[in-house]
Amino acid sequence: MAVLILPSRFTQQPQYPTRIDSGNPICSDLVSAWTNNSIGFAGGVRPTTGGTVSYGAAGIGRAFNGTSDTISLPAGSITPAMGVSSGVFTRFAVVKVGAANSTRSISGSGNGTLGWRLTNGDVVVLNVGNTVLGTVSGVVSANEICTLGVTVGTGSGAGDPMSVYKNGVLFGSTTLSNGAPTVVGAPFIGSNGASAQYFDGTIWAHLHFSRVKSAAEILALHNNMWQVFQAPRRKLFFGVTAGIALDATANSGYQAAQSTYTFNRTVTGSNTFLAVDVHILSVPGTTVTSVVDDSAGAAVAMTLIGVKSTVSGAGRIECWGLAGAATGTKTIAVTLTASVASAATAVSYTGAHQTSPTEGFSSAQATNVGAAFATVDITSVADNCWIHGACVSDDTTITANQTSRNNVTGALGSGANEDNNGPKTPAGVVTMSYDVSALGTWAIGGYAIRPIAASSLGGIIANVVYGAFNAVKGYFS
Repeated sequence: MAVLILPSRFTQQPQYPTRIDSGNPICSDLVSAWTNNSIGFAGGVRPTTGGTVSYGAAGIGRAFNGTSDTISLPAGSITPAMGVSSGVFTRFAVVKVGAANSTRSISGSGNGTLGWRLTNGDVVVLNVGNTVLGTVSGVVSANEICTLGVTVGTGSGAGDPMSVYKNGVLFGSTTLSNGAPTVVGAPFIGSNGASAQYFDGTIWAHLHFSRVKSAAEILALHNNMWQVFQAPRRKLFFGVTAGIALDATANSGYQAAQSTYTFNRTVTGSNTFLAVDVHILSVPGTTVTSVVDDSAGAAVAMTLIGVKSTVSGAGRIECWGLAGAATGTKTIAVTLTASVASAATAVSYTGAHQTSPTEGFSSAQATNVGAAFATVDITSVADNCWIHGACVSDDTTITANQTSRNNVTGALGSGANEDNNGPKTPAGVVTMSYDVSALGTWAIGGYAIRPIAASSLGGIIANVVYGAFNAVKGYFS
């Protein structure tokens, strides 16, 4: 079962009935807006419906069967407003593609005019009689959930720019090969209304603007498309889901001359992230071969995030991580390339992003002359990240300057990890550091752990399971 995770601001789809939030600047050129729960237009016209559409269930996308299903909107409801040519527009939709390898219209007017469709995963803009005006290839695949945006301008026709955005990011551009798109007849959602080309999949919402939106505006729509809607007599509220939180800590203890060892960790909660740091304390050139979670069960290989060796090379820190670590008490197995002194430390967190859990690894090394900090700056990009850091040193008395989670000491030195014990907002630089004694040699590394509400590093953030938004404990209050 494919599950994508939506940011909290995106899960709160407006509950029926709704209207356009005319006070929002992003709506200044909004001509029409449709959602499965309610349909609103700048003129306040409520369209008729077709097929088996139901507006009753909040947060549920509209499934289209690909053979006979469509929604008819009032004639002229996407006719360009405010004196802007029909050849200049932006369309934006939240969709799940059922069958990308066919001709499927997201929306169209009359006999294909001012339409856009998916053909073999390509995004195609159409004119009268389904004439292809422009194509950007390879945008989507079957069963993919994403936001799609297309912009067309300047209204001159052939040679006009056409750009396609996926999940708020520019995917590709082309130029129109024929005249400017025009509107003929009533518009439709889920078909082009003439030769049908019925959409196979799910559509949550569809917006039509009479202007080419900027890249920043498209990203803003991706991050919070529901901002265009407003519930009558109630303020539109986008709920806040819980952010990252500390779950548990564990460590292997000091390991003298071992190449393989295991230790137990315990994970509870949801949207978990398991951080494991391996601190190598002797023999230059030794590295970690693997770190495996639940080694006695599912045996899930962890992902290497970053490494840093000390100036002498005898010490080395390796940071490994795993999103979606199984709950319960499990074993972690560490394998090194040689039998050397080392330690492994683990921290588990909840509320972490499950597809792009980390960002911004950075590291540093030095040998102190006098007592000094082992220090590194970690820069987060997403808001509300937690910052995790790890240090290795031949000093046996290092102390954390952030919140210590583990500190293991043995004959040849120390291995420790820490975090900033809370969300970094706004995003930016956090300094992770340890006190290290005079003449101590050290290496330190760290990274940001991204919250579930952060944008994916390459995809829509959704909490969608088979076409239904998982609205966390309600839609409006």
